[in-house]
Amino acid sequence: LQNSGVYPVGKQHSKIDLTEMEESLLKLNMVKSVKCYFANNGDVNVSVTQRVPVFRVKEEGRDYYIDNERKRMPTSIKFSAYVPIVTGNVNFDFAVSELYDFVVYLQSESRWRSAFTQIYVYPDNKVELIPRVGDFRIKLGTLERYEAKLGKLEKFLKVLPKYHSWDKYSVINLEYKDQVVCQ
Repeated sequence: LQNSGVYPVGKQHSKIDLTEMEESLLKLNMVKSVKCYFANNGDVNVSVTQRVPVFRVKEEGRDYYIDNERKRMPTSIKFSAYVPIVTGNVNFDFAVSELYDFVVYLQSESRWRSAFTQIYVYPDNKVELIPRVGDFRIKLGTLERYEAKLGKLEKFLKVLPKYHSWDKYSVINLEYKDQVVCQ
């Protein structure tokens, strides 16, 4: 508000333009809605609702968030949200539909919330996960039946240490029904 020249502190009520204050705040990337009004005691109240990023898309030449309303949200040089990173060939329609549902699922499940550092999307919308622990990739394939695929992964990761070390495989492929294929 100070930078926009509409800072209300020390001004008379007749000199305060509430509409201009709202418009100034709505220009900020992270602001979803603003309501400015005078309280009964004469104070100026400003109520701001912040946009909530769900994941960040980083592609060649493009960098943006998808927010909790499935809308594109620009990044900021002053702020970086701690959300999953999605790279590769991300089609916007795919990002705000199937991929959005998948990321929300991952974030809602405590066992998966911090398990992956990155989601990579191929041109055919097949998905690969990069885990936080281990030096391997997880090929999920399409997002059809992703809950079942992640269930297979959970079972596999529980028995893996009994038979091999974590660095034995470079790829764990969950694309096939009732199978875990490793390279």
